[in-house]
Amino acid sequence: SLNGTKSSALGRFDAETRQVMALVPIKKEIWGIQPKNLGQRFAFDILLDDRIPLVTMTGQAGTGKTLLALAAGLHKVLDQHRYRRLLVTRPVIPMGKDVGYLPGDKDEKLRPWMQPIYDNLEYLMAGIYKEQMAADMIRNIQEKGIF
Repeated sequence: SLNGTKSSALGRFDAETRQVMALVPIKKEIWGIQPKNLGQRFAFDILLDDRIPLVTMTGQAGTGKTLLALAAGLHKVLDQHRYRRLLVTRPVIPMGKDVGYLPGDKDEKLRPWMQPIYDNLEYLMAGIYKEQMAADMIRNIQEKGIF
């Protein structure tokens, strides 16, 4: 509680200023996404903070890490023009050496591994654009090297 009151606030420690900073309220959806719980609220806060150049997130599957990161990244690249390109990665360690023995070129081998990212991207685009337009935009983003 604050000074004996029953009020509370969400905050994040800023090492640069050595102060606890209040989380910036999200006034509108970002690419159709609103945080649904406290963890997502903190994740969105750091993902949208321009003072943090690199964000890595870990956690249980299905908690929204990929979806939040993509929504924030698309917002920074396509809406705010803060960055020219969005880099999305997944650890390749679980793939092991087996990927070398899969048939196909590099893109064909990595497609199943990257599919969850593509699925989330399609979900975000479909929330804003019609289905065919979303598919065209995803292809355009990939061809231009934005993603």
